[in-house]
Amino acid sequence: MTRMTKAGSTDETLRYGFIGYAPSAAPSAFFDALVAARSRRDAAQAEALKFVDGQEPYGGAFVARLDDLAGPVRDFARVAAALRPGAVQPASWLKAVKVDLDALLARHGGEPGYFASPGYREAIDRIWQSYFALVVVLGHDQALLADLARSLWLAHVIDLAVAPGVSKSKGVAVLDLNPQQVGLLANATIVLPSAVFPLSPPSALSNGGGAAWEVVAPTAMQVLDDAPDDGAATSA
Repeated sequence: MTRMTKAGSTDETLRYGFIGYAPSAAPSAFFDALVAARSRRDAAQAEALKFVDGQEPYGGAFVARLDDLAGPVRDFARVAAALRPGAVQPASWLKAVKVDLDALLARHGGEPGYFASPGYREAIDRIWQSYFALVVVLGHDQALLADLARSLWLAHVIDLAVAPGVSKSKGVAVLDLNPQQVGLLANATIVLPSAVFPLSPPSALSNGGGAAWEVVAPTAMQVLDDAPDDGAATSA
């Protein structure tokens, strides 16, 4: 395994401990629409519902079920659920990452190079867009939201703990991260992009008795930590 430098800076904490969205090479029309609608919550929610419902121009982009995706990424949530513990032993956890990723690739006839392929990156971007849509329309499908979050966590682990360019005969090569890096990575939290979130406050609505109510959009989702054992997620 390749030895990594010791983590100790704020930059390292941010890198390993937080999962952020990096726009794909091909701009996402949905993400751009959310950026444009940030100051208008109703417009953002309407756009998100269009995305979820598959209306133009978003036909087929929403990931309604991970099983609808092709290749290993469809099983990311299940693998993540087994790998993400409350506390870890660095060496044994990194070994488990390798074993589980090798088994995942073998089930789907894939190779380690799959994680650097355009098809994989496209699938991860679709998961991100679907995650954003469900965050905007809170309460639509909490179980799916949790599965998408787990999948994004595993993609984050792969980005930072798996060495690129390894031979297929040896399987996945896991980097030799130090204990602090492993702890941050194993418990990493999704942070929503500031270009979109938080959305503008909703207009005051009457609940029938004249009192106003509102739903506050979170700046960071913690459904990975808050999800009950049955897979349902809880929004902050």
